[in-house]
Amino acid sequence: MTVSSATNKISYSGDGSQTVFAYTFKIFNQDDLTVIIRSATGTETTKTITTDYTVSGVGSASGGNVTMVTAPASGETLTILREQPFTQGLDLVPNDPFPANSLEEALDKIVFMMQRQDEELDRCIKLSKTNTMSSTEFTVSAADRADEVFSFDANGELSITPLGVVGAITLPLALSNGGTNATTAQAARTNLGTTEEAEVLALALT
Repeated sequence: MTVSSATNKISYSGDGSQTVFAYTFKIFNQDDLTVIIRSATGTETTKTITTDYTVSGVGSASGGNVTMVTAPASGETLTILREQPFTQGLDLVPNDPFPANSLEEALDKIVFMMQRQDEELDRCIKLSKTNTMSSTEFTVSAADRADEVFSFDANGELSITPLGVVGAITLPLALSNGGTNATTAQAARTNLGTTEEAEVLALALT
């Protein structure tokens, strides 16, 4: 088949009742799908096939369905992702008939692998095409970067900085920096121009 779509991932919002979720891309094996539940607080759990869900539509160009054993709750997000294994199983034997179908399937799998890598790269921090930073290969040893954080030096190149230096915040934080410039609740109200009564009223209206 031709591969005319780059889609290899789809997400749904849970409602506590829906258990069947469609995916619209081809897979060659049910294990090629990864199903993840993200909680309302951001915790991600990779679900287990058969135990947590079943898959239909294997081999179909239009995809199929993932059927969950338990419906994702309201506030949860379900993500279905195709992760084509980085393997090659086609063995061409000299003088055998030309295996057109098998060869096309192998080419499709290569495209699916590229789409998998593209999806992963889309979630990475990347430099722009015109960026001139030269130190993209980080060579600092594990021992030297322990308890350090990534930073940039005066030339904009990758560096490391002690965690304590980055994490130090002088309190009270100034109003110009998003703080209250105060160390007590009363002083904060004064600096922000609010009153305790106004805060109670605001809470009552929310």
